[in-house]
Amino acid sequence: MPLYEYRCPDCRKVEEYIDPVEHAPVHRCGKCGREMDRILSVFSTASKSSSPDGGDCGSCENSGSCPLS
Repeated sequence: MPLYEYRCPDCRKVEEYIDPVEHAPVHRCGKCGREMDRILSVFSTASKSSSPDGGDCGSCENSGSCPLS
C-alpha cells in the first residue's frame, strides 16, 4: 500500500498514512479534528552511481559493459 500525505486546510498540519489504492479513507486532523486533504507527496531516490547517466553503478565486479543494460 502506498504512503500518502494529508494536510489540514485549517491548521496546515501534515500527516502521513498508508492507504489502499482503491479506497482513500477520510482522515481527520489530530490537532483540530477537521477533515484533511490528500496532497501530492514529494520523494527522492538515491543512487550509488558514479556517473550522471547511471552507467556505472559499481555493484558489478565486471569492469566491462554491464550485463543488465
